[in-house]
Amino acid sequence: MTPVQIAAVVVTYQSSSTIDACLSRLRAAEGISEIRVVDNASSDDTLEVVQRHALADTRLHFIANPDNPGFASACNQGARDSQAPWLVFINPDLMVERDTLAQLCARAAGHAAVLLGVEQVDEHGQPDAAVRRRDPDFAAMLRAPRAAAQLAVPADPSAPLQVVDAISGA
Repeated sequence: MTPVQIAAVVVTYQSSSTIDACLSRLRAAEGISEIRVVDNASSDDTLEVVQRHALADTRLHFIANPDNPGFASACNQGARDSQAPWLVFINPDLMVERDTLAQLCARAAGHAAVLLGVEQVDEHGQPDAAVRRRDPDFAAMLRAPRAAAQLAVPADPSAPLQVVDAISGA
């Protein structure tokens, strides 16, 4: 069986407090063949931390933007030359578990097009209800301001995969 190959794109901006742990976890994660960090003109120590990881791991490549073109542009920069069949976007404060990304790819295998999200928890282990959502209906939210609070879809622990209208990465 061919091992899974995943390209991880991490967009940073003033991320020195979290990027070291994020990259350490990504480097140890199963299936990671590329780590592509795009920095949006950080003035803190983010680039120094990223450079240290790049010197220790040839899978890590980085782009240091002279300005901040925005998150979406940086995501596109990071993904542009990737050779891996799987692509994940990782926020710099995300700490992936060793097998999470490989498990996601295994679940997605055989589907023509798929977008997957995972259960996210905060530093205290509390789940983030916003990761599973209904499709936001802006007009309905204007008519009923409390409608926004009902966008979350409850978790179904009995289902290995749960179909939802939208997912959140943060």
